[in-house]
Order: sequence, then structure tokens, then C-alpha cells
Amino acid sequence: MAGEMKYHFEKAYTRDVSLILQETWYYGQQHGLDVFLEKKNPCAPFNVYYMNEGAIEVWENVEALQWLKDSLLEKNTSDPDFLDRSIAWYKNLIKPLEFGWKEKELSSLQELQAFIAAAFLADAAFLVFYYSAVDERTPRKLREKALKVRDRDTFFEDSDKTIRNTLVSLYPQVSGCETTILSKEITAVPAILELQARLQASVLIPESYYEKIRLEKFEQQHPQYLFRHENIPTSFVEEISGNVAYKGKAKGRVRILRRKSEIQTLQEGEILLSPMTTPDYIPAMQKASAFVTDEGGITCHAAIVAREMKKPCVIGTKIATKVFKDGDMLEVDADKGVVRRIPQ
Repeated sequence: MAGEMKYHFEKAYTRDVSLILQETWYYGQQHGLDVFLEKKNPCAPFNVYYMNEGAIEVWENVEALQWLKDSLLEKNTSDPDFLDRSIAWYKNLIKPLEFGWKEKELSSLQELQAFIAAAFLADAAFLVFYYSAVDERTPRKLREKALKVRDRDTFFEDSDKTIRNTLVSLYPQVSGCETTILSKEITAVPAILELQARLQASVLIPESYYEKIRLEKFEQQHPQYLFRHENIPTSFVEEISGNVAYKGKAKGRVRILRRKSEIQTLQEGEILLSPMTTPDYIPAMQKASAFVTDEGGITCHAAIVAREMKKPCVIGTKIATKVFKDGDMLEVDADKGVVRRIPQ
């Protein structure tokens, strides 16, 4: 339709997390931050979530994200105490979550409902220091403080564990598909065949859209949503490049990890390829000879762990998990930021 509003989306990251937790993130971005910023983001929807073979691709609205960063920068610049107040508020908001984090599982549906409601509220405050840390324009001392809080915070990982473990405890039949359940469905979860189909391919825009569909078909049906895809080579690729997180060289077979359930499959000395690592990946990272990721910057989890473990690491390749496959022999040259295939 002529003159129809266009929305531009870029993939931010890929995670093996519950859609319920992504709902809390979306709520914080689209609504919760209104309280802190004292104005409403005019760009919507903020995110599109694509469940792709068990892992969630988070596609961010470019204009919405820029508005949010600009607004936070304005607050941090005009009010030096804004970040401190937000962090203090966050620490108060997470208190109802701490029991669930400690136990890693709740005992009743009522407890889960209360936990999710608290997570919706806390996520908005979390986003203040998260995006203050991400934005390089944030005043230096404030950004250092935001980075310090962000890097030691475990809201995302602990909340996801509690939600998923509780769902599986309450509804054992959903194990392996619990990530596809929405917050409004926890009192009567969908049939397992429905959840399995969602796990393979489904698109979620919280509050307005959730369908079992491939992203490419969703794009065809909704031309107002414009997704920026990386160009994946169609011919055989011998070598790709990325950013150096920790120097060194390693050779080994590839093990691609997209979901937490795959972590135990990595064997000693293999090269770990993943869209992006999280703390759950530590056991695999301890056995791997090197790490390669599609996503992430110098402060991402893989980069931090690589420096701690002193293992070669190349991040931000964008296409590593698409170009290589399990069992390929690779050389990771993290001195140059190059990952190349070795003839077998």
C-alpha cells in the first residue's frame, strides 16, 4: 500500500531462552521504560522474535532502538543521578525474584505467575543500565558504572532458568519445548504437537502476533517489515573473518551449539561455534580449544571468558554457524581474526 509505514529490523542476537522472558524484555522496551524516561517510544513494534529450530532470533526495530538510546543519553547527560536511582530501583524490584533464582524452580502455578509479574516490572529498570552500558556515547564514568552492574548481573539467565524449570516441573510433557509457551498460556499449556511445531519456526510480536511461520514467509506477508539479512555465500567457503577477542591459534573439529541441551555434546579439543555464548556454555567452553561466534563485541560473554581461559577466540563473524557444519576441520587464527576450513 502506497505511503504505508515501513519498519526496519536488524538481528541483535540469537538465544536459547523462553519466550516468556522475551515478553518481559519487550514490555520493558515498549512500555516499562516510560516511567524512567517520562515519555513514550513512538516507534512500534520494538522487536520481532523468530523461533528458528529451537533458538530465538531477536530482531530489533532500528528506529525504536535509536530513539531509546537517544532518550537515555539525554537523561544520563542532564541528570547525573538518574542512573544511580534506576539501579537502586532495580535492586528493589528484583527482591521478589531472588527466592526463585536461589531455588531455580518454583513449586506452584501461583508462584510462577507472581514471579513472571515481578520480572515484567524489573526488566524495565534492568534495561536502563543495560542500554547505558551498550551506548558508547554514555558519559564515561556513568558507562563504567553501568558496565560493572551489567557484567555481574544475572537477571536474564537466572530468570530464564526459573521459568523453564518450573514449567517443566508443572507440565513434564512440555520438556524441550517449554521455550515456546507464552505467559498467558501457563494456566493451560498448548498441546505438545503445537509446541513442537512452534519450536521449529514461529514468529512472535508480543501483544499482537504469534504464528507458526518461517521468517521469510512472514516477510512476504508483511512487506511493511524490512529485515536486514547478512549475505550468506551460496558457493563453498574456505575462510571467513571476524574480530579478535583473544589471540592464539587452534585446530580441531567443529561443534555447533545453538541450544543449551546441546552443550554436553561438545568433546574435548573441539572448536565451539555458536551464535553467541552465555554462562550456561561454560562447561563446553572449558573443553573447547577455541571459540567462534556469529555475534558479539569485545565485551560479550565469549570474549570475556576467552580472556579468562586464555583460549583463541574470534567473535562477530556473522555467518560462521551458517558456513560451517558439525565435523568440519577448522583452524582458528585469532592472531588475524580468521577462521579457515582444513582439508580432511
